[in-house]
Amino acid sequence: MPAPTIYRSTDPGAPVLMGVGGSLVDVLTACLVDGYGGSFATGVITNDGVLLTDGDTVTIGSITYTYRTSLTGQPAYAFTGATVAGMLGSLVNAINGNGIVGTNYSAGTLAHPDAYTTTVSVPAPIAISSRRAGTPGNSIALSENSTHLTVSGANLTGGSGSITKTGAGWTRPFTGAGGQAVYRPPAGSRFYLQVDDTGPGGGGARDARNFGWENATAWNTGTGQFPTAAQATAGSVIRKSSTLDATARAWTLLVDDRTFYLFTYSGDSAGLAHGFSFGDFYSFLPGDLYKCLIMGGSSESGSLVTSTQFFQHPTVGLAISHAGHWLPRNYSGAGGSTVFLKAGDQATGATTIAGTLGFPNPCDGGLYVAPLRIFDGSTPASSITGTINMRGRLRGLYQAMHAVGSFADGDTFSGVGDYAGRNFMIVKGTQTGAFVAVETTAWDVST
Repeated sequence: MPAPTIYRSTDPGAPVLMGVGGSLVDVLTACLVDGYGGSFATGVITNDGVLLTDGDTVTIGSITYTYRTSLTGQPAYAFTGATVAGMLGSLVNAINGNGIVGTNYSAGTLAHPDAYTTTVSVPAPIAISSRRAGTPGNSIALSENSTHLTVSGANLTGGSGSITKTGAGWTRPFTGAGGQAVYRPPAGSRFYLQVDDTGPGGGGARDARNFGWENATAWNTGTGQFPTAAQATAGSVIRKSSTLDATARAWTLLVDDRTFYLFTYSGDSAGLAHGFSFGDFYSFLPGDLYKCLIMGGSSESGSLVTSTQFFQHPTVGLAISHAGHWLPRNYSGAGGSTVFLKAGDQATGATTIAGTLGFPNPCDGGLYVAPLRIFDGSTPASSITGTINMRGRLRGLYQAMHAVGSFADGDTFSGVGDYAGRNFMIVKGTQTGAFVAVETTAWDVST
């Protein structure tokens, strides 16, 4: 197996993750499917300091935004405001899919699928940027129909370059509304990941909802959903940003042909990451047809989120649940969606994924890691019920058995002994004291 590809927000032309609807889909589509590179096309919308006239419009690409003095009965993409600052703020919110429906803009308005604005303070000119780098951004039209607005040109400009980092070979077979997409890996179980990045929860576009499907035939349509909406309304959550704005958030994604890990530095805890994974795990069950997982958080919040299930491993026992952690079926293949627990070496660790050993280990100078094993129950449920089974282990993700203070985020090391020839990278999590070691050489594949 080839080593996973590593994508980073610092790569040239990498898509921008932020508290704006659809920005996560931009990242996943670029990394998993299309690739990225080049420069972003930009433009500017300027107001002369006078309130627009009812019915005035501004058009960005395929979307026309209409100013209305009242939103009552208006279709999608109408915006309002009784002052210049309020009007321009509502337009910014409409473009980015933030703000309040019925107050800033009309129902049905979603974040623009091709562009966003980095403008925070109005009535400054509204800066527009394409979501994807390269020359295609230059084809995004920009126009106005108002005596109080001007635009920088008929199109966004400045997009250049070509794909310098290719996608990982996954596909995006289905989409929903803007910010909704379904992804499928090219190998392994080939189950489907459904991402809703329209901000439907209490955190708005700070968070995205995610579900797995054994088989998908369209957006939000298929069989074998895990978890079901009844089990977890938000599915498994990806935390994108602590704020609802275009503040760029760092991210790192590692992926091979059947599994990915995404780490998002949302700003909830400075320099620390939230985590999410989808795809195959290493199963101890020969011929396991359902060796796929979805693993993230559970909190959608307008406040800071500094506790995340991804960087936890609970004590393994009956009646234990682990929010955000789901399998399509248990080891028997019967029933439906079921929770799973992951655990490393808790004898020298804690409920967070970390350790207590000195570094280096005083006895032999070693750096120790432990596999994160997967446990399910004999009865599919939202907690472990029946008989506990050790189903397998995560591919390429390990518990480092030392104290978190021994490492910096991004540190790398090479394995010896059983791990000879393998390389690892440290990622520190928002959960206090937690961190993981991610393998950057090829991840094991079960039969």
